[in-house]
Amino acid sequence: MATAGNPAMMVGFFLRLLVLVAAAASLASAINLQLKYKHHPFIYFTEENIPDLQQMAKTTHLHIARELHNAAKTMMSKPEMYLPPKDYKKFGGRWNELYGNNLAPLALYCVLNPQDVDAFVFALEYMDIMASHQKWQVISVPNDEVPVAHSLTGFITAFDFLYPMLNVERRRRYTARIFNETRDFVGYTKSRAWGRFYLQNHVATNYVAYLHGCLVSTLHVPRTSIWLEEAVLALERNFKLLNHIVDGSLDEGVAYGSYTSRSFLQYAFLALRHFGIDHTSDTWLQNHFSFYYNTLLPKFQRTVGIADSNHNWFYGPESQLVFLDAYVLQNGNGNWLANEIRRYRNSSKDTPLRPSLSQKWCTLHTEFLWYDPFIEPVAPLSDNGKDLHTFTDWGVVTYNSQSGHPNGTFLAFKSGALHGRAVFDVVQRNMYPWLRGWSSFNPGHEHPDQNMFVFMPNGKLFVTDALYGPKFTYLNNVLSFSPSATSKCNQPWEGQLGECNKWLDWRETSTQTSRGEVIHSEEQLGVVFTSGDAVGAYDPSMKLVSVYRSLVLLESELLLVVDHIETETSSKLTHTSAFFHNLEYIFSQDNLNQKLSGAKLNIEGENHRVFWITSLDRSPRASIAKESHPSEYQKRQTHFLNVTVKLTPTITRVAYVFVGPSVDIRDVQFMDNNRDGCHLLVRASEEYNVYISTRHQSLIARHSYLGFTGFATVKSIGKEVHFGSTTRQVFPTEHYPDEQKCYDLIAICLVVTAALCAVVCMTLTKLRICAKAKTRVVLGLLLLVAFLHTSVYLLQCPQINCESCTSSSPFKTVNPVSPSFAERPEFPSVVVTSLPGSSAELAGWMFFENPDAAVLPIPSSHVRPPQLDSIDNLLTDFCNWDNPRVGNLLALGGWMSTLPTKLAHLFDKLDGPERYSDIFFGEDVRPPPLKLDPNASFSDKKKLTVPIYKNYTLSSLKRHIATHPSALPVMFFMTGSWALKINYFSEVFQSRLRHIHFVRDPRSWITNFLRSNKRLYVSLMVERVLRQFLESSGQLCAPNGKILPEFLEIQKVLEDANHKEPHVLLALVWKAHTEAVLRLGSGVWGSNLKVVKIEDLLESADNVTRDIYDFIGLPARPVNIHQALQATRSNVYHIPYEGTIGKHSIDSWQTILSIDQVRDILQICGPLMAQLGYR
Repeated sequence: MATAGNPAMMVGFFLRLLVLVAAAASLASAINLQLKYKHHPFIYFTEENIPDLQQMAKTTHLHIARELHNAAKTMMSKPEMYLPPKDYKKFGGRWNELYGNNLAPLALYCVLNPQDVDAFVFALEYMDIMASHQKWQVISVPNDEVPVAHSLTGFITAFDFLYPMLNVERRRRYTARIFNETRDFVGYTKSRAWGRFYLQNHVATNYVAYLHGCLVSTLHVPRTSIWLEEAVLALERNFKLLNHIVDGSLDEGVAYGSYTSRSFLQYAFLALRHFGIDHTSDTWLQNHFSFYYNTLLPKFQRTVGIADSNHNWFYGPESQLVFLDAYVLQNGNGNWLANEIRRYRNSSKDTPLRPSLSQKWCTLHTEFLWYDPFIEPVAPLSDNGKDLHTFTDWGVVTYNSQSGHPNGTFLAFKSGALHGRAVFDVVQRNMYPWLRGWSSFNPGHEHPDQNMFVFMPNGKLFVTDALYGPKFTYLNNVLSFSPSATSKCNQPWEGQLGECNKWLDWRETSTQTSRGEVIHSEEQLGVVFTSGDAVGAYDPSMKLVSVYRSLVLLESELLLVVDHIETETSSKLTHTSAFFHNLEYIFSQDNLNQKLSGAKLNIEGENHRVFWITSLDRSPRASIAKESHPSEYQKRQTHFLNVTVKLTPTITRVAYVFVGPSVDIRDVQFMDNNRDGCHLLVRASEEYNVYISTRHQSLIARHSYLGFTGFATVKSIGKEVHFGSTTRQVFPTEHYPDEQKCYDLIAICLVVTAALCAVVCMTLTKLRICAKAKTRVVLGLLLLVAFLHTSVYLLQCPQINCESCTSSSPFKTVNPVSPSFAERPEFPSVVVTSLPGSSAELAGWMFFENPDAAVLPIPSSHVRPPQLDSIDNLLTDFCNWDNPRVGNLLALGGWMSTLPTKLAHLFDKLDGPERYSDIFFGEDVRPPPLKLDPNASFSDKKKLTVPIYKNYTLSSLKRHIATHPSALPVMFFMTGSWALKINYFSEVFQSRLRHIHFVRDPRSWITNFLRSNKRLYVSLMVERVLRQFLESSGQLCAPNGKILPEFLEIQKVLEDANHKEPHVLLALVWKAHTEAVLRLGSGVWGSNLKVVKIEDLLESADNVTRDIYDFIGLPARPVNIHQALQATRSNVYHIPYEGTIGKHSIDSWQTILSIDQVRDILQICGPLMAQLGYR
């Protein structure tokens, strides 16, 4: 780099390196909360570092130093605005975080510019006034410690920075004030709600302020170190929970999320600096950059406003971004985004991104201290400027067609669980003994907004979020229903659970199970599809079956939104109402060809239009209104469009098309309204045929309607896009007969019947004397045939199809595959194998909770194929079954082949324990309850962070199969011998076979057998079974096969008394087993075997999950990508023989195996390891 030789840059590098080296040294031993530094300043830097910091301010950090200079000079020029009032009534008469926020950057300016005496005098006056007030509370909210926390953090930081320049009297007075405030916080942690909450902005702000106080108090009064332990323990628990959140998000949205992250990143730095607690490799921090980057709207004009927000970050995020680059990412993305944000903020005084007066300087000091000039700013990579990102925990999808471009199109969609998927799961599973269910959390800033969306075509605000405000469903772009007996406001209308108050009512029992679900999100060829189901966000008494919303971005200015609403037959609901908001522009009435009702917005002189139609070809007129509602400390106004539709029995569908000014929209209509899906025709600059499968949880229904297992298809001239498709799927060429026309068959039948009746009556009247019995019989038969034809049609036509055929449109495409008569397609047969001890149990989390799959451990105590006594639970069954059509193998093959059709009845006669005891599911590890002993060591207290590890129960599997009877069985064959039966599986399943074999680095695999005094090696009786099997000379294989030749080498070693060490035998087993699998897998159905390294799963669980689903031929759902990431990165899944597993497990063998053992393993397995890509 051009500046690499700069002395200041070198100093900065070595300062950061010193922190990391100190952390590494501390982690080498037990965590010690004894302070390493004995003199001020010490919290962020020492006095020895000050000359280097001053040099940086003139060189590498000059751009941040200028911001500090502007801040200090602005404060000094307007003391009436920025200097704290001496009168407490004025100081506490308003929200006063401004004074604490500004003090730290002012103090750092004084440190960097000691020659500016006026600034130092101003800072002393500032601190004297702060110290003179008896309390820092806001008078109107005396029990809210947040403004006090801001004052305390700022005061302590300034005190520490300026300590060498303070006289003795000020040192004494300021120290006493800090000590007293910190002592008060000790009580607040016990009595205030935030003291028992986790992952909320008040929690982070107050506990980090408390930590600052504890650091100073412990330095001056060592006996207060117990306070420090309590603060660190509470924050460590927060970070433990954060590590469950694998997408880097925060449930409170971007604005309050930046509030929370400001404090949590301060703690991450302080924990590393003072105690050697390193969180820089935590999953949440590794992915936190996306929370800032993928929530930005085009041209950096604002942020997405999901949850309480003001279209901006409350704190930072430049400070957070430079921290992420310096300590976590080190790829230049953080520095680049920080620079871009500052550039756009400074470019206009009117940009919504400009920070508020009380917050705009509060993170400048940490930005200066954390910035690493060695890391060159680098823009994130994207696919031709397109960024489609799914936050799998938050339940948010964002799409930007041209990142950073002023005319980029932005689309966001949200459908998630209360507090995000991870915390929701933690609470439901009661995973930690120090949590008390939802009483330990506060998602009050969330909105009733599942299935909401935001749309900005070409950078213009079309459909917006309503931002900070009361929690009413109608203030979000989602659906409400009527009438409802459980409505708490706006009767008879009821929206989503938790609505009607200033804060989301998460304390209500029904709200605590509220959740939506992102079903799919994908971009192909410039077309974007995303969808979600929010049925779980509505009261069950409404008897909704599905509230499924699909968004299809056909062009940059053309968005199709389809709502599918399904109710139980006993539901009392009669109407649904959709709301769409715009904060800045007013809707007015519009129509399309006098056929479709609509509305329009005039945005900067250009019309943006929206039209709608139901599946019955109805287009009711909308209501248009504007409303003001309280928001933060002022009122906010929103304009909204309200479309109310009468529900039809069981299934109702409504389509909305949002059109930008450059799109000439001509028509929108339903061409098909099938039970399994719908077909819409959108005529604009070109015609789009859009097919959406609305029974998204049924694999068979999706395949029946679309011809593949995905979720939607879009067809236009020269373009056909299949969403949810995989590389192994073959798509139908004649599945959508656009030329077929379906006329009103019922009407035709009735007309024919009536005509025949008239003819019969007239004929019989005229011939009543001379008509012969034969003539009467013939005419009677004609009448009977017509009557039967009509009756059969009416009986066989599903209700939804009848509605389609009797609607006003004479042109309805009939889907040729009727779900009532379609046979079950030939879906793949999924077989998963591995050697025992490989930790392949992790792979189960790729499939759990997926409606398309049901995981069956075979053999196990609850899933036991017939006649397997002779081949059950063997590590070393080295047989190749040559004749699978004889004896028990024939019965086994028949059982496996018919498993999909009898899955729903698999457990009908099951008795026994509710929890799997099989090794596949692991043990239900519950640590013994620990009481918090005040005299216990910090390490003992930290044991309270040990979770009740995630497990998959028999009850969960039974419920899953009962809910999704068409799920695809995923057969996990959990003993080593099954991987060698590839030929047998190929014979049974033919081309349907999808065999996934997991392999582990032999060093790690052998380590698992040798752990805990060779527990796994002894329990599986490895040497004994090897000897018995090989000494039988293949007799144990008869009559079904013979010993595979790869294993004969082991027999020679067993005969040699000098080569029986466990690691040698295990290495030979791994080599023979893996060689045999690769050889057999290259046979007839070789393309149907996929070998997956466990190490790849640990390194990149999301990509491996997508690859495996693509190999199978199914779409990978966000829930399964999230679970795979969490299982491999969050230490929430426990494997009995290995413990928790993650990236740290890849090289864990280095601490267990000796050099000689490693050498022996490499000598035996080395060439094969190289073939598989192992180092």
